Amino acid sequence: MVDVTVENFAALRPEIESELHSALFVAIDTEFTGLLIDASCANKCFDSGNDRYMKLRKNLQNISICQLGLAICKTPWRDINEYECSVYNMFLHSPSFLDQDPTIICQASSLSFLARHRFDFNKWVYSGIPFLSRAQEASLQQQLADMVTSVDVSKVPFNVRDAHRAVLEWSATASWDELYEVKDERSDVGCMTARVTPVADMAASGARTVYRDPSFAPMLLCVLHNTSPDLHATIDRGVIIVRKVSEAERNQLTKKIHQEWCELADGCLDWLTGCSYILWLISELKIPVVLHNGLLDLMLLYKQFFGPLPHSLTSFKRLCHAQLPKVYDTKLLSYELKRLHKEDEPVTECLSDTSLAPLAQALSQRLPLLFKPVLTVPQPNKYGHRECPHEAGYDAYLTATCFLQLSHLHFTCSLPQRMLCRALEPREHLSTLKPFVNKLNITRAAIVSLVGLACFWRPERLPAL
Repeated sequence: MVDVTVENFAALRPEIESELHSALFVAIDTEFTGLLIDASCANKCFDSGNDRYMKLRKNLQNISICQLGLAICKTPWRDINEYECSVYNMFLHSPSFLDQDPTIICQASSLSFLARHRFDFNKWVYSGIPFLSRAQEASLQQQLADMVTSVDVSKVPFNVRDAHRAVLEWSATASWDELYEVKDERSDVGCMTARVTPVADMAASGARTVYRDPSFAPMLLCVLHNTSPDLHATIDRGVIIVRKVSEAERNQLTKKIHQEWCELADGCLDWLTGCSYILWLISELKIPVVLHNGLLDLMLLYKQFFGPLPHSLTSFKRLCHAQLPKVYDTKLLSYELKRLHKEDEPVTECLSDTSLAPLAQALSQRLPLLFKPVLTVPQPNKYGHRECPHEAGYDAYLTATCFLQLSHLHFTCSLPQRMLCRALEPREHLSTLKPFVNKLNITRAAIVSLVGLACFWRPERLPAL
């Protein structure tokens, strides 16, 4: 189980993507910055399906995922009943860049809840992985393309403006061909500033610079080239070198400046998109997604990684189903299996508490079934023997465990005789639960009990308790 931040995401991304290509399913859990921002969005027992969706949509506009858990369950290659599960606990932080500067609401009760469960706020704020929705990525891509010929200095980040001002102060007295280096400095609290230093001084000290924020270098180069016709800036071994040049030489460098800018802009956009590539790959590969009580999680995932939430439940179901065609909800599964197998007392007792941690414990320890699937984690276990509920990675692992155990439970209880019980093939775990795919639980509702993503809305009876 691995914590993933901006510091190690680039190194871990190829590993995560490789595992997704061989995934049987992926369980997802999220932690977020608020729960109920507006009292008018509170759930009511007699909400219709569309009423509930519209309330959630309004409530989630400024709430953000701060932690994303992925449990990637892969097909076993030795023991048919032993599944390998790689777990990633990812800290996410929305980037601020050009006109991408979202407002995030943090609710006091939600922050207190996270703090009680040992959420690392430092990793979230200082080391959160950036992400963009597809719509935001397209918008920034166009803005970066337009910046080749013009840029509004007032809209660039403060650290870029400070560095630009320092370069201009140097260039006012610099001679032709004189070189300066822009240094990126991190303060003790992790903020980034920049200062300009003569290259000769830097060579004497032996220091070189690696820029922590990949958007800093392309933004500074763009500002310098658009506002200072007597300067040429380039990147040498990860360091910005500024040189004072004549007008004729600057004109000769135009093609090189454009080519370098395009490469930098692509790299900057790639960094800003960050974690979104993982969700887009899950969508592209059509990997089944497993959630627990997942309507809220699914709406947040769609909002942050795919596009703005549509204005109706019907549109949301259609668009979300196009991105994630197979979604399972272990909360709804536990309700439905309890109803279907209500004559089996051990089963109903095991499914009496459908909260995630108690459900996982009951299915793993109290359910008297043979050939129960086993989920192993090949990564180092950072938890030891300690439980860590409400950490996204840990809860994603519990969700994956519940999914496999519920599938095996339904298969076994549907047999005419228990002696026919056997270990399931990997794909049988999915096919056994096919009647419940793309159905999500709706909490505290009397008129409707579930959202069917793959069909038009129709009222459903609340599962019997």
